[in-house]
Amino acid sequence: MLHEQPFESAVFGRPVARIALANGFDPSALALDLAEAQKEWSTGSAWLVSCRIPSTDIDAAAILTSAGFEKVETLVTFEHLLNNDVSDTHGTTLGGPDSADPSVEIARTAFHDDRFHRDKRVPKDGADELKARWVANSFAGRADAIVVRHENERVVGFCACLYREPHAVIDLIATAPDAQGRGHGHALVTGALTHYTGRAQTMRVGTQLDNHRSRKLYVESGFAEISRADTFHWVAT
Repeated sequence: MLHEQPFESAVFGRPVARIALANGFDPSALALDLAEAQKEWSTGSAWLVSCRIPSTDIDAAAILTSAGFEKVETLVTFEHLLNNDVSDTHGTTLGGPDSADPSVEIARTAFHDDRFHRDKRVPKDGADELKARWVANSFAGRADAIVVRHENERVVGFCACLYREPHAVIDLIATAPDAQGRGHGHALVTGALTHYTGRAQTMRVGTQLDNHRSRKLYVESGFAEISRADTFHWVAT
């Protein structure tokens, strides 16, 4: 049930894990299992434990809340069918090694709505560093492709994508804080769609329910909502 998260643990310097609930779980058994697990976590075996469930799973949400978990986000997943109707890169290019450092610094300062930044029990500098290392790993081989956007020869945004046949996934996307509101996000999404048209069947992306700017961007770019999930955190005190 408990899965260690080495990347997050390394960033925060404390053990981070996640719980994956089995289909058809027994509510009473889950409550008992969580109570026993927390005795062990409280000894230092875990600092932060996350669990993501469908937003419709009211029973699981109630059990997690009773066990001391706090809901930190509702994640909305969008999907765009890639049917050869997108063929404009909007002035974006594929990022290379020279784009890595600027993109890492954008990631370090641009994020505020992800689950780690939302949880006030998580140090902000740790949440910032996690995004920075995520992008560094993307340029080091995690990403299948990274679309970048320049303004006056400066990198002002990136869109790191994964390829999980038959789907392409926007893994992480951001625009420099001082360059937001000028259409760079739309250009990055369009560039990513163009890159995968003819290769993947769909492109997927997730964002928070109350991140209205992000949701508006995806809807206006032709994405449609396909699911919602709630993320819960338990953090040792």
